[in-house]
Formats: sequence, structure tokens, C-alpha cells
Amino acid sequence: MTVHVVSHTHWDREWYRPMESFRARLAELVARVCDQLDAGELRRFHLDGQTVTALDALAVRPDLADWIRAHAAAGRLHVGPWHVLADNQLVSGENLVRNLLAARRVAADLGLTLADVGYCPDAFGHPADLPRVLRGFGLDTALVWRGAPPHLARFRWRAPDGSEVLAVNQGYYEPEVLWDATGSPRSATGRPAGTPTGRTCCSTAATIWHRGRCPRVWPTARRWRARWPGTSPRSATRCRRTGWSPVSCATRATG
Repeated sequence: MTVHVVSHTHWDREWYRPMESFRARLAELVARVCDQLDAGELRRFHLDGQTVTALDALAVRPDLADWIRAHAAAGRLHVGPWHVLADNQLVSGENLVRNLLAARRVAADLGLTLADVGYCPDAFGHPADLPRVLRGFGLDTALVWRGAPPHLARFRWRAPDGSEVLAVNQGYYEPEVLWDATGSPRSATGRPAGTPTGRTCCSTAATIWHRGRCPRVWPTARRWRARWPGTSPRSATRCRRTGWSPVSCATRATG
């Protein structure tokens, strides 16, 4: 078995600290990464799936521009393919297309090398047409997470128009304790034992939903546990077809 280790970061522009605080730390990170690439301590580094990380770092440390360009030209520093990592379910298809176009403009201006993978590491679900959008930009592989079939490390994902990508589930090997606050025993598929089985998107034109983030937030924990004793809303999803359901992956078939 061949194992590929990719050194990378996923950067939230603003989360539990203000944007200015995160941006200052980002500039420090980029400088440190470039220094380690110079020293040979890192062979390559993926600077997140969004070119805006480079712009944010340069806004604080414009002196890093030549350093970043040199490592990008040498194939040691990659970024993208997006300009910003939008929550896939909350924006339109045109927004996703323009997002990818913006990344290409920024990459051309800064001399960056864009990743050739549809890198979507932190979205709360993915729309059915995402394979179509990615293939339109020459990307035949997608890295997905929330909402992907929990029992599959990779699968073929087909959009309603027939466009298909190889989808890699980055959450397949994650510690289950992160998502199951109840401590309930889990089945071989990764779902709490005794819970119903959701429809997967493997070889199906489907929209992947996760944790009820779209179109509505999930109900309160008290209401949830009253309806499904022994389960937790942290490991559940909502799908348009079936409504609330305590499973780790639920999808709506569209084809």
C-alpha cells in the first residue's frame, strides 16, 4: 500500500478570533512554511483550498510575495483551486463558477500554482452539480467531507447531467468520538447501532446534506432526543426527501 502524506493547512479567515488576529497569524504561518521549504524541512505544502489566503498574508507581509512566487514556481507551494472556500450549499452554481474563475485570476497575478483537485475540506454538504462544475474546469477528483457516505473512503460521484468525479472522503479515517457525543455503540458503517440506513450518493446523482445546515438548522438537542432516544444531533443530517433522520449520511436522489 502506498501512503501519500500532504502537509497542508485549512485556514478560517474569521472564526473564534477576529479576522485581523487570524490574518496576523496566517502571515506568520506562511513565513514559517517558506522558511522550512527553503531549508528542506518540507518538500511541498498545500496552502489551503483558497487563493485568498495568499492575499491575506501579503496584506500584512507584502515582503513575502517573491518568496511565495519562488516556491510556487518550483512546485513546492500549491493553493486553491477556489478563491474562497464557500459553503457549497449556501451559494448558487454561478457563484461557484465565478469563485473558480476568480482563483485563476489571482493565481495568474501572484504566480501561484493551483491544485488540480476539487478541494472542499470544510463545507457542510455539497450540491448535486458539483461534479459538473469541477469537470468544467478540468478537475476530475474532489475531496469532500461532511455528508459523504461514512463507510466509503472513495466513490464515484455522478451529477444529474452525467458528469463524474472520483470523490475522496477525508472523514473516512477520522476518530468517531469527534461526532458522537452520546458514546453509543456504532455499527460497521459508522452509524449508531440500530439507526436507519440513509441512501448514499455512490454512482447516483444526489445532493449530499449534512447536519441539517441547509435549508434549516437542526432542532434543539432536547427535541432531538425525545424523537430519537439514544442518538445525538451532532452525528445526524436532514434531507429534503425524508426529513430529520438520525443517520450519518442522508441524500436526496435527483436523477
